[in-house]
Amino acid sequence: MSLKAEIIEDIIKRNKEPEWLAKLRRGSFETFESLPMPTMKDEEYKYTDLKEIDLSKIEAAWKPSEVKFEFDKENETNGLIVTDMRAALEKHGRLVEKYFMKADTKQDKFVSLQQAFWTNGVFVYVPEGMAVERLACEFSGICRNLIILEENSRLNYFENRGNGNIFSADFTEIYLHDNSKLDFVFYQNLPETVFDFSAKAAALQNDASVDWIFGLFGGKLNKLKIETFFRGKGSSSTTNGVFFGHKSQHFAIDTNAYHIAEHTANNILVKGVMAGESSSVYRGLIKIEKQAQQTDSYLADHTLLLSEKALANSIPSLKIDANDVRATHGATVSKIDDEQLFYLMSRGLGRKEAEMLIVKGFFENVLERLGDKEIKAMVAKVIEERMLERE
Repeated sequence: MSLKAEIIEDIIKRNKEPEWLAKLRRGSFETFESLPMPTMKDEEYKYTDLKEIDLSKIEAAWKPSEVKFEFDKENETNGLIVTDMRAALEKHGRLVEKYFMKADTKQDKFVSLQQAFWTNGVFVYVPEGMAVERLACEFSGICRNLIILEENSRLNYFENRGNGNIFSADFTEIYLHDNSKLDFVFYQNLPETVFDFSAKAAALQNDASVDWIFGLFGGKLNKLKIETFFRGKGSSSTTNGVFFGHKSQHFAIDTNAYHIAEHTANNILVKGVMAGESSSVYRGLIKIEKQAQQTDSYLADHTLLLSEKALANSIPSLKIDANDVRATHGATVSKIDDEQLFYLMSRGLGRKEAEMLIVKGFFENVLERLGDKEIKAMVAKVIEERMLERE
C-alpha cells in the first residue's frame, strides 16, 4: 500500500467514518491517482504553471485541521447547527449524507484531492425561517465544507483562511432552498509560501440568492473557483471581488455561472492590481441552457498593471442556448493612465501619492459594493500596505 493510500485509510479509521463516506473517499482517491497533474497544455491551466507543486512531498498538509467559529449561540436552541465536519458526521450523519459531495462540479486533480484527503471542515445548517446575522469561521489545511439553508432563511457568513502549511485546499458545497439568502464573504491573506486551492459551489432553488464577496491577497500560487448553479426560477447572484498581487505571486480566478432555470439574474465584477513580477489569469463563464429564458447575466473583470514585469490574462466566455436572454461581458487589462498621473502630480502630489490615489479610485466601485464593513476595512488596509511597499 502506498503512503498516500495509508493516509486515506488512517483518516477513515481515525474518524470512524461510515461506509458510505469511506466509499466516497476511496473512490475520490482512485480518481486522484488516475488523473495526471494539470499542465499548461490544459485549457484551465494554460496560464498557471504548477511545476513547483510536488504532491508526493506534502504529507504534512493531510494532518487534522482545526476549525474555529464565532456566532450567536442562542440560535442553536432554535435548530441552527454550526459545528465541524467530524462532529457533524457523528451527530447529524443522515443530514450530511443527504447533501455531501452532490455538487455538480468538474472533477480534476485538485477537486479529487480535496474529496479524498480532507480531514475536517465547516458544517452549517440554517433551519426554515431563521436569520443568522453573522457567522465567522477560520480553518486551515485540507477541508471540505457544507452549508445548507432551508426555505426563507438568511445567513451572513464570513470565512477567514488561517495560516497555511506549504499546501492548502478547501471545497465548500452550498445548498440554498426556496427564497433563502446567503452573503458569503471570503478573505485570504495566507503566507506567501503557500500553494492555495479553493473552490466554492452553490446550488440555488426558486428565488434563492447568493452574494459572493472576496478579497484575495496571500499565497504564492492561488486558484479560486466560484461556481453558481441557478436551478430554481427567480434565483439570483452577485459576485464582487478584489485581488492584489506583488513580488512573484500568481492568481488564477474562475467565476462560472450556470443558468439552468428561467428568470435568473447574475452580476459579476472582479478587479485586480498586479505589481512586481506577479501574474494573474481570470476566467469568467456564463452558460445559459435552452430552457433558461429571460436570463439576465453580466460579468466584468478589470486588471491594472503597476510594473513592466507584471502580467494579466482575461478570458471571458459566453455559451448561450436560449434566445430570450441578455448576457454580456467586459474585460480590460491596462496600465496607469499617464494623463491621470500627470494631472495629479501637477496638483502637487508626488508620484507614489498619485499612484496610491489612482489605485484606490480603481478599486472604489467594488469596495462600495462589499457591504460588510469588516472585510471592507481589511481589504482597504492590504491595498494601502501593498502600495506603500512599492516605495
